[in-house]
Amino acid sequence: RARAENGILTLQAAAAETPGQSHPITITPGDYCYSIEALLMRPEEGCEAGMILMYDPAHFAALSWKGNRVLLYRLGKVLTAVDIQAEKLHIRLRNDRNYVAFYLAEDDAPFHKLNYVQNVEPMCAAAYGGFGSLRAGLFAVGRGKAKFGSFIYQAMK
Repeated sequence: RARAENGILTLQAAAAETPGQSHPITITPGDYCYSIEALLMRPEEGCEAGMILMYDPAHFAALSWKGNRVLLYRLGKVLTAVDIQAEKLHIRLRNDRNYVAFYLAEDDAPFHKLNYVQNVEPMCAAAYGGFGSLRAGLFAVGRGKAKFGSFIYQAMK
């Protein structure tokens, strides 16, 4: 399902409906404030791919690319969508004490912040019928493949 070769991570899309059901490749952040960046090449047709901050399959925040649209998810539901015309997308998530902001840059343009900051504190403890923690990672869902050129985790002060 995942293959790393020559600095490229290729994910086969999970046959699922949502990013939360995609069985993303995740890490458990060890910092209260951090940023994560990834480079995403245009996903194959039928594939939705991106970055996720996940509590469980139904509760997550994500920034994804599907077709010519970037989708922003809040609590597992699409919050907004933006049309894009790019071949690669740089995506960034910044979690500052459970307030998460998403940024994107089409091709080699500078990053710009999306107009939504999400409070993810409810997804950090005994909530939604479980006791879990937020995990950050990359996903691909639908059909086809997605390619990521980098994944950078950085603690912030």
